[in-house]
Amino acid sequence: METIMSEFFNDTTTAFYIILIVWIADQYD
Repeated sequence: METIMSEFFNDTTTAFYIILIVWIADQYD
């Protein structure tokens, strides 16, 4: 269970940063 949660957390963090970067890039467009 810990492994599954760890992978899920890592994927969620990655997706969050991608969205954050895209949003910031859009602000400076």
